[in-house]
Amino acid sequence: MPSKIQMNTADRITRYLLRRLERKAIRDVYERAEARGLLERKRVPSAAGGEIIAWQVPQTLPDTLTGHFRTDGLLIERTLARPVPPDPDPMADLSMGEDLTIGHTVDGTPVHAVNATSSLRDNSTTKEDRDALERAASAFGGADLKRDYLLLLIRSCRAKPHVADAAVALLIARAIGETVPDLGCLLDVLRRPASVIVLQTALAEFEQRVGRMLERGLIMPFPLSLVDAFGDRALSGRYRDQESDRHRVMTMSGKGLRDMSAQAIRDALAKASLHKTMPLFIADELASAEFPPRLAAAADVVLQTGGIDRTLLVELLHVCLSIPPKTSLTTMEARDFQPGALGLDDLALALRPGRTVEEILTVLTALTAATEAEKEGEDEGSGDGSGRSRKLKPRGRERLGRLTRSNRGGASDLTMPEPQPTDAEQKPSTTKYLSVETLSGYGQARDWALDLKADLSLWRQGSLAWSDMSTKLLLSGPPGTGKTTFARALRNTLQVPLLATSLATMLEPGYLGDVLKSMTSAFDTACDHAPAILFIDEFENIGKRSSGGDKNAEYWNSIVNRMLELLDGANRTEGVIVVAATNFADRIDAALLRSGRLETRIDIPLPDTTALAGILGHHLGADLAAVIGTRPQSSPRTQAETGKLGPAHAPQKLRRRSESGPSSDLSLHEERVEPKGDRA
Repeated sequence: MPSKIQMNTADRITRYLLRRLERKAIRDVYERAEARGLLERKRVPSAAGGEIIAWQVPQTLPDTLTGHFRTDGLLIERTLARPVPPDPDPMADLSMGEDLTIGHTVDGTPVHAVNATSSLRDNSTTKEDRDALERAASAFGGADLKRDYLLLLIRSCRAKPHVADAAVALLIARAIGETVPDLGCLLDVLRRPASVIVLQTALAEFEQRVGRMLERGLIMPFPLSLVDAFGDRALSGRYRDQESDRHRVMTMSGKGLRDMSAQAIRDALAKASLHKTMPLFIADELASAEFPPRLAAAADVVLQTGGIDRTLLVELLHVCLSIPPKTSLTTMEARDFQPGALGLDDLALALRPGRTVEEILTVLTALTAATEAEKEGEDEGSGDGSGRSRKLKPRGRERLGRLTRSNRGGASDLTMPEPQPTDAEQKPSTTKYLSVETLSGYGQARDWALDLKADLSLWRQGSLAWSDMSTKLLLSGPPGTGKTTFARALRNTLQVPLLATSLATMLEPGYLGDVLKSMTSAFDTACDHAPAILFIDEFENIGKRSSGGDKNAEYWNSIVNRMLELLDGANRTEGVIVVAATNFADRIDAALLRSGRLETRIDIPLPDTTALAGILGHHLGADLAAVIGTRPQSSPRTQAETGKLGPAHAPQKLRRRSESGPSSDLSLHEERVEPKGDRA
């Protein structure tokens, strides 16, 4: 049995959390009343500094209030249920007819609103609300009293707490009461820098519900901004990570942790420890499964809620449906009812307004049987005694969303380098070998590639650190200048795999969480094949960050921030050569072009005459002599007059270009970079 101190702690937390739920319900009904012109919102200075919202009744009050709180309550309830008018006017339509007749009985007797039922019936409001309304109605008369009376009527129309929210609140209170000696200890843990808190339960749908309650300010005294430690969606299923948010918390999902590798968990913990002002909160709804020991050792406090039992169910019936605890207990004992394996969604389905305790228990029994049948089916499907269906078994988040052809339907290509042929294996001109050495017109890009080839050899020998190498490049130039060709040639020159994708491919999922996952997966795939080249085309689509507060700005800011994180991360980019291509470099956020990221920028213009000559020789190969033999003859006078290079001089230049050996298929628009100084 819990001690007296523990019971007091649980009771205090229960009262606090239920008040948070009630406060949210009152705020919601006030906003509904404001939309219909029954209330006005005003910001007033707070004694603690800043501003608070004060709700006021308009100066002009409805004339239809009768002073009978049941009749007036039904009036207000119906007004709040009506669609929001374009220009709210509380005086218009705040009436139910001259005699407030709302219907008739079967025998034709009129039913007046004074006898009708509303949200003010005895089993739907608290005794305090009913007493306050009766006192206000008895003093009904003056303008000030009418305003107080109207405010009480609106307040009494608030909704009961959602069953799932109330269940989570009661479970958290129970876990704190059974684990924490007193509230001071819990507050000390919460105040620690980078504290780690674990909340475990065996209740399905718990993780997402507690995440959304944290975001809505239903647990803490303020809303929290949740940031997933693995860069995925947060506990709530949403993604919103703004560094400007005042209250940010890093989160982990217990279900997701079971699918993560030990290295991924270590990396996430290291990342969490860097944020001294952000606590780490882990919600785990698989309490029956083994919890990662590294996280258990790092936790400052582990709270365990237990499951649904009679006591919790009786409290839920009282809080959400105003059913007396004695009535619920008597019915459960008469039926010998014991809650089984129920989830939050099951509770929400069963505990509905208007149902009796008997009906609710019948529904819960049926849902428990359905859950057990589903679990048995999964056990038979797995065949390994793990209790999880093989068909539904996750593959692991760090392995999901690969951008390779095998599991992304060809969204991007992972290709292996072609072995460099020896002199005896030279191929015909129709199947030329592609490498940076055989390209013409690339200037600084070619020099960068050859320097990287030498550095990569030293890195493989262990005599050069990856951080000391130039491994990130931005190629900028108009369309058709062969930026993709350069990436394919670089693959063969360095003899490493090439993963080719684009920003358009990464943005294709649309939903922010999926977009961020696809970006991360591209780097993870390249790391899995390291050393490798990650080529990202259409890089200008990433755009620039904006200081605007709208949803679009938040979306694009998150994408730019994720790319910055991926380019900066030493553990992600070790062994990965990043080559990005763009037609519009000025559209890229400047932070992505700074040191340590895409700091090396090379502009590739359209080829000039010299580059075109080399390109022709590159493509013609062994056929060059035959092509030159068919050239037309021009007069020496024409050459002398024009001063231009005539065909007589072309063969020597073209022959020199062709001596570099066979080459690959290239378009006539090969790239060339003229020296323009350091652009890094």
